[in-house]
Amino acid sequence: MKRRFSMLTTVANTGGIAMSHSIEQQLNRAIYDNFAKGESKHSYKNEHGGDCGAKIFSYSQLNSMRDLAHNFGTFMKENYPEIKYVKDIGSSQIEAFLREKSSTCKTSTLNRYMSNFEKFERCCKETYPSFKNSFKVDRKAVRLENQALNKDANAKLRTLVMSNSDFQKVMEKGRDCDSKRALECCYLFGLRSEEVVNLKVKDIISGEKVVVEHGKGNRERTIQVTNNDQRVYLNKLIKSIDMVHTSRDSKVFFVKKDSVNNYLQTNLNKVGITKYKESKTGIHAIRKNYATRSYYEWRDKGLNHEEAWGRVSRDLGHGYERSELFQVYVGARSDL
Repeated sequence: MKRRFSMLTTVANTGGIAMSHSIEQQLNRAIYDNFAKGESKHSYKNEHGGDCGAKIFSYSQLNSMRDLAHNFGTFMKENYPEIKYVKDIGSSQIEAFLREKSSTCKTSTLNRYMSNFEKFERCCKETYPSFKNSFKVDRKAVRLENQALNKDANAKLRTLVMSNSDFQKVMEKGRDCDSKRALECCYLFGLRSEEVVNLKVKDIISGEKVVVEHGKGNRERTIQVTNNDQRVYLNKLIKSIDMVHTSRDSKVFFVKKDSVNNYLQTNLNKVGITKYKESKTGIHAIRKNYATRSYYEWRDKGLNHEEAWGRVSRDLGHGYERSELFQVYVGARSDL
């Protein structure tokens, strides 16, 4: 009797969820608690203003949700083992699961997943008193990411994302010079070749930002340091400048944009990488790498699609409201 009292107390303290139950089991319980076997969906909707609420009427939907509960439960165990209860799952975990599936799933499959997650939310609220979270995600963002991950394999070369490993091979092969340092700046801050060669000492001297005074369209922008790689690079670059004999208006790199492009292509050829055949293609592929890395970094920090892409687009020099460029610049995580 004492043991039973202890178990009941534990279940009560976790909002009606037994501690030994996995995420998959908790979701399945919510599904079956709300499965209206033998009931008329039509009659229920007529009685409840056209809304099915948490009720599940068909075996096809039941089985579809059971499959999702299994896949999502496995995903949570592998990626968020610290989360033990459905009441602690939020939209960020749902979005992470959908992003992982985007590389292999069609848009129609993702739409079904999103609908099922919204039904999960309703079921969990009916079954577990402590469940207050939302499983709704930004459907537009999920669809855009899915389209970006499943582009035509015959897309133009200028849509290629240079992988991190390809870029590192160039850095390891190439000799140390201003062109190499300028190319690394493009990689870390998403600059165009014509922008990086015009950087002045005053544009980087703070060590916390890079100021592009005359970008495309003669627009000025400021790119803030957001990670340690950027900070280490700028600090090393600043230390290499003789500030006693160098004006703040002096250029940082004494090279022309063609030198940066040629350095990239020469060293790509040396390591046997030929898919970035044109100079503009190579630099653009590096900017796409920056865009893809930065976008997923912001998403992982909790920003929604519009906020994350807006910041990346602004840093690239396109402004905050250029949503149509998302599919041009952002690839899959697997592209990196």
